[in-house]
Amino acid sequence: MKKANIFVIFGPTSSGKTSLAIKLSKKLNGIIISADSRQVYKEMNIGTGKVPIKSNYDIQKLEYKWVINDIDLYGYDLVFPNEYFSAYDFYNYVNDVIEVEHKKEKNIFLVGGTGFYIDVVTGKSSMSGIKPNPELRKQLENKTTNELFEILNRLNKKMASNIDKENRNRLIRAIEIASTFNNAKSYKNEQISSELTKYFDFIYLGLTANRETLYNRVDGWLDEIWKNGLLDETKYLLAKYKNSDKLNGLVYRSVVEFLNNNIKEEEAIQKSKYDLHHYIRRQETWFKRYSDANLFAIEDKKYYEKILNLLQSNYQL
Repeated sequence: MKKANIFVIFGPTSSGKTSLAIKLSKKLNGIIISADSRQVYKEMNIGTGKVPIKSNYDIQKLEYKWVINDIDLYGYDLVFPNEYFSAYDFYNYVNDVIEVEHKKEKNIFLVGGTGFYIDVVTGKSSMSGIKPNPELRKQLENKTTNELFEILNRLNKKMASNIDKENRNRLIRAIEIASTFNNAKSYKNEQISSELTKYFDFIYLGLTANRETLYNRVDGWLDEIWKNGLLDETKYLLAKYKNSDKLNGLVYRSVVEFLNNNIKEEEAIQKSKYDLHHYIRRQETWFKRYSDANLFAIEDKKYYEKILNLLQSNYQL
């Protein structure tokens, strides 16, 4: 049986992935699944780039999806900032969306900058076969990162010695795995790979640009959101989710420092820009592994036409 295709649009932040996907979806009867580990969180809109600045997009925020210019976009607003969400959760979510949308004969665009999310869906990375434990997660959600690390260390010193002590998601997932392993004498921590590879081929479309272009774009974006709602959004999140580690993440961390009077505003803006530049470099390093990708430079004014031509010429769309 011939496999169907899923189109993966990847690239560093501010390279224009979502706007490209919207144009292609309009032309090719498509839907979009966001592969972004920050955009899964509800109420974190401006700092994660969900809400476009200075655009003419018509946006509807529905219960299970966003609709942007009549294009269905999945993967936003899946959990609250104080809730745990892993790559395994993302994989299961995407499976459900693809099953529904493929039956509608939609072309599916997996779009984002979180390489690991892309990899677990496409089978480039495997996942632990241990299912999420909602009861355990509820017990752990109010623990500090130090407390989580101590719990993991008691359960499995080897796992604890090889983990980022500040990453709550990884700590909680490691505790889930270690707890299951310790409570089942015959348990084997098997790694599972994406089942989607049995039914779909993944066509990679990568957006590239020189560093100066990317840095200028992301700096301009940061300046715009700083003046247009980022501070108010962060104040709201601080009031509602004071202990959420998501506020220690990209962009929000510097805003929190400024709001707490720990640094001056200009320093906070500059720190956010440096963090974003570093993130871009990390993304570029990750995406270099996609050796089978079709790459398109966004400085090329005809890059959209070239991508469209590639898809229409080589695939039945």
